[in-house]
Amino acid sequence: MFACGCMLGGVLDMYRVITGLTRMKRWLIPLFDILYWLGAMVLVFRVLYLSNLGEVRLFVFLGLFAGLAVYYVSISSYVIRLVRRLLLWLAACWRFTIRLFRVLVITPLVYVYRAVLAVLMFFGTTTIFLCKFVLQLVYPLWKLLRRLLIWLARQLRPDTALKWARTWISRFKRR
Repeated sequence: MFACGCMLGGVLDMYRVITGLTRMKRWLIPLFDILYWLGAMVLVFRVLYLSNLGEVRLFVFLGLFAGLAVYYVSISSYVIRLVRRLLLWLAACWRFTIRLFRVLVITPLVYVYRAVLAVLMFFGTTTIFLCKFVLQLVYPLWKLLRRLLIWLARQLRPDTALKWARTWISRFKRR
């Protein structure tokens, strides 16, 4: 029970450091407190059952409190510093991983995107320029063709078109 008391003190110190460094929301702290005490209860009863088949006596409580007291007097500050350093190291590793991901994945993707966009813009601008150039070259031909079409439309008035169609039909009927 003495060792179980020391373990409970260590886990409580770890829990306090983690909640302090992670800036947990205020409404989550009571939830995690309940989870801690439920876990502590399961641990104590498991150890109690394994050590003396679950008999609760005065020495069980004395052992738990003695373990907690010795833990807090002797190694609590070391555990707190160790856990704090471990969490800061993990945070630094996480930041390094994020930076590495940015440098190795995000930045090349951005450069590839910009390069593809530049190539597409170049080809798009070139295509628009060539289309305008071709239209300027074809514009005089279009004016000539338009005049020819207007002249043909004037020549083929409805009555003229009807006469022309009748002559062609009569030519095919004779054969």
